[in-house]
Amino acid sequence: MNENPGDNNWLQIDLKGSISNRSAIGAKIRAKAGIGGVDTWQIREISAQNSFNSQNSLRAHFGFGEASNIDSLIIYWPAGGVDILTDVNSNQILTIEENL
Repeated sequence: MNENPGDNNWLQIDLKGSISNRSAIGAKIRAKAGIGGVDTWQIREISAQNSFNSQNSLRAHFGFGEASNIDSLIIYWPAGGVDILTDVNSNQILTIEENL
């Protein structure tokens, strides 16, 4: 049996492109948070497909353990723009539109 207390923090991000493609395919997201006393960077890339007849979720999911705040969130859009958010709360689904 897989027993998990479920007390870890997380963040899910939906990107909506305006200059880039609407699904933001090709965008990269970097997130930094203090996990276990160490500043840790994580990266996710939005892609539509990774094998035959399958599709990835277009929502990026990050796990942050005990970190309740994300220090930095950097979005690299396919068209070349960059958006930076700081001090983001965890445990939410965040929708970010290109060029806030």
